[in-house]
Parts: sequence; structure tokens; C-alpha cells
Amino acid sequence: MRLPSMQYVKRNRMATQVQFGGMNHTQGARDGEIWDMENMCTDHYPVLASRLPRYKIGKLNDPGGLVALDKLGWVDGSGFYYDGQKVAEVTPGKKRFCTMGKRILILPDKLIFNTEDGTMTGMGSKWEGTGAVFQDGKLYDENAKANAIRAEGVNWGDYFKEGDAVTISGCTAEPKNNKTPIIREIAGDTMHFYENTFTLKGEEPVTETGTITIERTVPDMIAMTENENRLWGTDGKTVYASKPGDPTNWNVFDGLESDSWTVMPESPGRFSGAVSYKGFPQLFKEDKIYKVYGSYPSNFQLLSSATMGVEPGSGDSLAVAGETLFWLGLNGVVAYSGGIPTLISKKLGERRFRNAVAGSNGVKYYISMEDENGQWGMYVFDTRCSQWSREDDTHAVQFARIGMDLYWLNDKGEIWLNGDAANVPQGAQMEESVEFWAQFAPFTDNSTYNNVTTGRSMYRRSVKRLHIRASHPIGIRIRLDGQGWTGWGGTKGQSGLVESIQNQNAYASIGIGAVRQYEIRIEGTRYCSQETDNQVKILEITREYYQQSHVKNQE
Repeated sequence: MRLPSMQYVKRNRMATQVQFGGMNHTQGARDGEIWDMENMCTDHYPVLASRLPRYKIGKLNDPGGLVALDKLGWVDGSGFYYDGQKVAEVTPGKKRFCTMGKRILILPDKLIFNTEDGTMTGMGSKWEGTGAVFQDGKLYDENAKANAIRAEGVNWGDYFKEGDAVTISGCTAEPKNNKTPIIREIAGDTMHFYENTFTLKGEEPVTETGTITIERTVPDMIAMTENENRLWGTDGKTVYASKPGDPTNWNVFDGLESDSWTVMPESPGRFSGAVSYKGFPQLFKEDKIYKVYGSYPSNFQLLSSATMGVEPGSGDSLAVAGETLFWLGLNGVVAYSGGIPTLISKKLGERRFRNAVAGSNGVKYYISMEDENGQWGMYVFDTRCSQWSREDDTHAVQFARIGMDLYWLNDKGEIWLNGDAANVPQGAQMEESVEFWAQFAPFTDNSTYNNVTTGRSMYRRSVKRLHIRASHPIGIRIRLDGQGWTGWGGTKGQSGLVESIQNQNAYASIGIGAVRQYEIRIEGTRYCSQETDNQVKILEITREYYQQSHVKNQE
């Protein structure tokens, strides 16, 4: 006996999206997450918004680097500028900086700029000359044997200071005097050391008629950081620490708490970065983190852990945001709170990044990095909501921060200030407009037939209406079942423009029809001024749909 078939009844459903996720460029992206974007941000999370306009500070003709202490500084050609004024000469080329108290250290020039008195001095110092005499002298007002160097007409105070460790080389009359002793006193043309520091000819002085060199040396460091009033650095193989409070001395070994310190780990590979974090100097190789424990040289210990280190070429990606340290490792961006580093960039997709530089405004981590195709991008991780966003193709070469204001120098020599700045310098130019777009991951509408792995529904459904609400007019594009993008919502431009504004909101209602998968892209341009709200906010996306029957899906 033939039985009647069951009647198919449409069951209308509604899904409302008011919480929007950040960027998720993976097949596991959920409803409301963004597959790709430009110039969007998480300032109003869970509301999706366009980023604030930036401020252009100026453009350098021959950029060498950017640094900040109380004021902004930079290198342009052979000039070092601080607070907009040229204050000293440097060699042209790319610079690395480190701050210590009120001083800015400039590498590889090995210079120190004092922001209080405006002076520029060298970290190292060197004297070359003939006629130096090694002789008996004095020490603390007492006669002393074989402890002095005298050079007629030389004021040693112009070159060195008491407590400096100086390397003596070029001695031929008595080669044993080629060494690195510590200056105890300076009196005009005579330097005094500890007794019997030098070798004389019995009781007679030794005169070097040839050229000798006396130098306070500084290692050629590729990375440097300040921690507990010492400078810590590495030349790639060796770890160095300066005397406390003295960035000019790296070779003082008196057996005192005020000594310098150095160690060369035996592990393979080169150091790629250094940072001070949670009270410890920490140095990185691509597969190791080194932490220095101890409070003075005799108990300093350099301990390592094999884990995700810093990608070679990305030492400048080390930055702290929200009390967490971030950097680019070989496998992606890493977050570190002192335990085991955690990979946090999976949602950026399967791309491989390199050559990163980064900065922080305190709560957001900004990283500019290059992918495997040579494409640069500025990505932002917001520690308040743990969401990623992508701003644009900015290729930053150096970041600097004053308070909560984040500056960067790009590859074109332009200096920019982030849009959420608390103090905008006089003369800075706000961007006239911000072009933005966000392509949502394919919507699944919480269907029981969802294939979570692919983000698609196995069965067709009929999407009766899409309702999109925004704070300002936006363009909308729709893509159905992977086909081409179609503009909706108006007649202006190919994308279609949402023009209906009620209660200060832009609103669009769009009919779609039967579809297995649909994607939404919003886009627009926000023209900026000091008087208006410069951010466009996506407030709500509501979908009305019903699931089609198995029979319908076979048609």
C-alpha cells in the first residue's frame, strides 16, 4: 500500500550577529569573523570598526632611524635630531638605539646623547701616539712602583676617566705592557694604575718610541637593552654587561659588584635579539631563550631553555603589550609571559612571515612583517580582546613610543603617529581619509548540517533577507557559492551604497535566495576631520533564512 509523503514545511529562522570577531584567515573561521580586511580595528570590540586616521609627522630625506625618550629623535643623513632640532653629527646609515636614564645610545656609531644637557659623547675613546713612558708613579698620594703612563703634552682627562678599563697595544720596547688595566687616577699627562701593573727595565722607565694605542673599547653589538641600571648586549655570539650606570665600560673585572660581565654560551647559532622583561635581561636565538639570573657579576647565571625563539632578522619585533612580551618566531608570532611561549598567529593563515619590526602603545601590539611573497603588512593584536586585525601594507622599519603614543618610520622615510594618540605634535597632518574593507568568512547560520572544517553547509538554504546596520554609509558586496562579487544596497559605484539612514544608523535590507554559501564584504571611505567621528562601525548583521529539504537539495 502506498502511503502519502510527508508535507514539507518551511521553518523560518533568524540569526543576528552583534559580536564580530577579529581576523581569521583559516577554514575554521566562524560566523562574524573576518577572512581578510584592510584598515579595520578592534577599538570598539565586539563592534567592528574602521581604524582611526593617523598623523604624518614629517618625511626624512636620508632616514637612518627613529627613537624616543621624553621627545622624538631621528637620524636623517649625517644629522641626529631631537625634538625637531639637529643636535649632533653621526655617520649616515641605519641605526639601532637603546635608552638608559636620560641618555640615548646610538649604534653602530657607539655614541651617547644626553637629553638633559644636549651633549654627544663617545662610548669608546682612543689615543694613539709616540713617546709614552711607562714608569713609577703615585697611588692615593703614596709612591707606587711601575704603575704610571706619562705622555708629555697630553691631557689624559680629555680621553679617559678614573675607573676606565683601557686596552694598551703596540708596545714593542716591552711587549708585556700590552694589556687591559684599570685607570685609578688621572693627573694631567700621567695616568696611574695599581702598583706593578707594568713591566719596567729594572728600576728604569720604558719609553715607547713607536706608535702605541690606548683605547676604551666597546663590543660591536647587534642588540642591546637596559636592565637594572646596566646595559646588556650581544655581538651575536657573546653576551656582555656594562658596569652599573656606565655604558662606556665593558672590560672592568675587579672582582667587585661594580664589574662588567661577559659570557659566551657554547650552544650553536647566533643571538637574534635582546630585551628586558620582568626584571631580567633576556636574549634570544631562533630556538632558545636565555635569561640572566643574579644581582651582581659573581652570581650572574645565563640559563637557557629550548623553545620558540626570535626569527633571525626579526630582533626588532620584541615588544611588550598588556604585560605580555611578543615577537616573531620561525613559526609565527609568539606571546610570552615568562613560562612557555605560545603561538598566537594561527588565525593569520598559513603564510610565513619574516623581517618583522614591532611596537606597542601599551595594550596593542603592532607588527610590520613581510610574507613569503614579499608583501608587507601592518598587523595588530589587541591584548584586551585577544583579536587580530590588519591595517594596511605599511612597511615600518622602526617604532618608537612616548607614553601611550606610538610612532613609526616607514620605508619611504615618513614618520607617522598612530591614530589613538593622546598628544599630537604641533604641525602634524591628519590623514584626509581612510579607505577600509572587511570580507567576512562564509556565513553558516548555525546550521545543523554545517561542515565546520570547511565553513560550508552541506545543504542549500534559502536566505530571504540580510539586514545590515552601520553607523555611517557603507558599500556592500555579496558573493554566492564562490561566484563573483555583486554590489547591493544602492546605485552608487559597483559595490552599492547603503543610503538609508535612520536614527543616525545606515541600514540595508537585501534579498538573496537559495544558496549553499554566501559571503559579505563591507567597504567604504571615511573622510576625516577633527570635528567628526572618524570611525565607521558595523553594528549588526541579521539573516532571515530557512533550511531546504533533502529533496530540494537534490534538485
